[in-house]
Amino acid sequence: MNTKRSTSVKAKSGLLTLAALTALATVVPSGNARAFDGEGPYAADAYTIALYHLNEGSGTTACDVAPVGGANDMVYNSGSPTWLTGKFGGGIAEAANVRFFSNSIPTTTFSQLTLDCWIKPTPDMNTAVQQYLLCVRGADSAALRLDSSTNITMFFGNASGWYSLTTALTSNYLYDGNWHQVAGTFNGGVASVYVDNVCLANCVTVKKTLSSVDSVYLGCGPVWSPSGGYFEYTGAIDEARISNISRTDFRVPSGTRFVGSGQYEPDSHAILLYHLNEGSGAVAADAAPLQGANDASAIGGSPTWNTGTFGSGLSRPYGETNYFSAAFPTMVFSQLTLDLWIRPTLFDSGYHYVAGLTGTNMAFLRLSSSNSVVEFCITTPTWQGACAVLPAGYLNDGNWHQVAGTFNGGTFSVYVDNLLRTNYVAGTGMTCSFSGILFNAGAPWDPANQSGNPPLVGLLDEVRLSDTARTKFQLSAGTTIMIR
Repeated sequence: MNTKRSTSVKAKSGLLTLAALTALATVVPSGNARAFDGEGPYAADAYTIALYHLNEGSGTTACDVAPVGGANDMVYNSGSPTWLTGKFGGGIAEAANVRFFSNSIPTTTFSQLTLDCWIKPTPDMNTAVQQYLLCVRGADSAALRLDSSTNITMFFGNASGWYSLTTALTSNYLYDGNWHQVAGTFNGGVASVYVDNVCLANCVTVKKTLSSVDSVYLGCGPVWSPSGGYFEYTGAIDEARISNISRTDFRVPSGTRFVGSGQYEPDSHAILLYHLNEGSGAVAADAAPLQGANDASAIGGSPTWNTGTFGSGLSRPYGETNYFSAAFPTMVFSQLTLDLWIRPTLFDSGYHYVAGLTGTNMAFLRLSSSNSVVEFCITTPTWQGACAVLPAGYLNDGNWHQVAGTFNGGTFSVYVDNLLRTNYVAGTGMTCSFSGILFNAGAPWDPANQSGNPPLVGLLDEVRLSDTARTKFQLSAGTTIMIR
């Protein structure tokens, strides 16, 4: 089964205050395989404000197992809920009957927020009615909701202006009788929607905080009137969670890193591959077979070698002026991937370029916003690309991280730690032509100007250019557990 989707961004006040950045590609691959089945119930971590496993099986209380702010158990507002087998352990069934769980939480102003849960909507209730899943209320409010059989929305704001980010899936995708993971996030400037552990859409918002939030609702009506008798969710729900961070991965355990499984092996799509295992000298050998040996040479001085993520790697101290460059036979790409491993150690200002391509077109992978944003762009002929926003400090944690930019003839994608972070659809049938690669360099149009267009400050390893839009970045034997 393939999915299609579109993204809409609306301001309920009538003023367009959100700028759409991305729409997204396939959640479920062709065939009948489920794309994401989770790895177990969520574990409470330092960012979890409230977590409801819904394993009680009876009664009218849903216990909060999160450590932050004490126990914020939710109580059913009328009668008894219907308990059932959930995604992991127990769960509850909700019906459009003005019954819901709710309780107060410690008053919190959120600069980042994630609302997420597992749902199995009732197949015969895929109507045009909005169905609210999980809400937080206060001076500002936020909610995750379903809109008809195709849309899922992150909704937030207050009486002075309600804003929503909506993404559309294939009709009945959520109503297929399976459990699905859904989430809405807010990071103080960007809102995002996830389904089945894939970011379907994100957008920039002028609203930077959600103020004085003091209550939580599950399976209720709209945030401005949760007991108003309309818009309640109908279906099963499990693993409801509220976090004070903008999460980007919904697997468990939530604190484990993606560490890969060894250096990349050349395959039929690897155009260039630099393991950077030399440990000395001014040449990085190309290990890819497709275009012959296109070794990269250091320009402007001797490079600094260091321990890489797999074997040796390059170190880029602040202020160093050399960079690596290699030419290869001119190629026209209808698809490509530029990927490598990095360990940033400093962010100065502006943009830090990780790697670039030169030729008739130009391309780059770069970091910005204190290494919390990863961008991949190509001139087509104007600059177009995808921009992924990560949790603050994500790349600055002292660990190695895999980063990649891909292009498939019309869609730009950014991957970090083997997880698709964002897409941008620019068109179809597009091509680009390249004949050179740069790393340890500044911007591809001016690689030697490393004060005006500085390169990554830190370490890098396993630089690769491929003629396909890759979607996985580990060897078959590797682990694929992600952080957050």
